[in-house]
Amino acid sequence: AMACQSERLPFPPGFHATKFIDIPPKFFIGHLIGGKITKDIQKLTGAEIFFLKGNQGRKPRKLEIRGSLNSVKLAEEFVKAFFKHSNPSQASDGLNSYFLFAILGTLPTDSILREKIIDYIANVSFTDIILLN
Repeated sequence: AMACQSERLPFPPGFHATKFIDIPPKFFIGHLIGGKITKDIQKLTGAEIFFLKGNQGRKPRKLEIRGSLNSVKLAEEFVKAFFKHSNPSQASDGLNSYFLFAILGTLPTDSILREKIIDYIANVSFTDIILLN
């Protein structure tokens, strides 16, 4: 776990940042980039995510995250949780509550991303229905 997760975010909102993240070798990038999922991640975190054009032949492949420093931190935490998800294809049509609850389960209790996801679930009208048995 990263030590910086529990800190409040100290940077001014307009502060712009770019971060590069290694994509795990076996991860299918189509799960994360393209279509509704990319827009949803931007809606959730405020950051934009790009699959770098130079990735062909590059080891490891990289993602670029751009936005305010705060949103980049949120997106980085989200993407790393996404990489660890047991079935990332569940989000292929965008972030659904089922997928987000699975992500929530992996986050530390003091994670700021956790609060964001809970707000997102509360405020986005999902067409999926969760059956809790």
